[in-house]
Amino acid sequence: MSQETAQPDFPPTQTRSATLASAAPKLEYDLRLQQRESAASQLQRRHLWLGNVRIAVFLAILALCWASRSSLVWFYLLIAAIIVFIALVVVHRRVVRAMNTSRRAAAVYSRGLARIEDRWTGSGDTGDEFKDPLHLYAQDLDILGEGSLFQLLSTARTRMGKQCLAQWLLTPAAPQEIQERQSAIAELKHKLDLREDLAVAGESERIEAHPESLARWAQERSGLKEGWWWALLLAALNVAALVYGFTVLWTPFILLLLINGAILFRSRHRLEKVFAGLSETHKDLDSLADILRRIEAEKFQSPRLQQLQAAAASRSG
Repeated sequence: MSQETAQPDFPPTQTRSATLASAAPKLEYDLRLQQRESAASQLQRRHLWLGNVRIAVFLAILALCWASRSSLVWFYLLIAAIIVFIALVVVHRRVVRAMNTSRRAAAVYSRGLARIEDRWTGSGDTGDEFKDPLHLYAQDLDILGEGSLFQLLSTARTRMGKQCLAQWLLTPAAPQEIQERQSAIAELKHKLDLREDLAVAGESERIEAHPESLARWAQERSGLKEGWWWALLLAALNVAALVYGFTVLWTPFILLLLINGAILFRSRHRLEKVFAGLSETHKDLDSLADILRRIEAEKFQSPRLQQLQAAAASRSG
């Protein structure tokens, strides 16, 4: 048999179309990867420069603290230096956040290129926590585990997303459900900006919030009375006493510190109940909120995505 007759029975136009279809996403991913890496490098240089400026301003503040004891002019310069330092801290935090976002976006496109070029095996979540040794087909079809279908498909950042993907892969769906999912995927295919925003939203790359634990915590009674106006009053008094301490006398500020300490000591058991396990149940909720806001701002056409958007809006509202 000749080499020509041994080729697959694909029409030439179909072969060229498949090649172009796979090349177009690769070109777009390459371009975006270069842009995000360039932005991350620029922000890295700005981050280092702002860090050095902050150190210089902090040293100037220490020197002005010593000099302000002898002259009122130095005191005003000290206040100005403190304001500049606070502004630098705010700007620096924004630069660091933007730098981390650019790096994470670059990682998104790097992983996407690895999938396109078939270099994805060994990277990403394996879904081992969802394995069921008694499942009918999961082990034979490599649904979960190293080099599995789950590892290829999963870009989920939340526990809920990973669990949902595993459930879809392990549970057969009705034909109508499959068609709705395919319609949603076809729409999301062209929403690259949305997919990038969802991948980098928030401060954390992985969102470890526990929805079940959070729901149980929200239903518990704290035992704390509504005393926000007391807290506001004490805060105002503390600020006034601090200013009074710098200018005249520190005694009122010290007395208020003792009062605050007594209140905290008296409420310590109720506060422990409120904050027990809070770090785990509320972990990365700010990142999750950013994702929900981004989903609510998008316009979808497929019924499946519209339903998910409405459900997310009702729960976040």
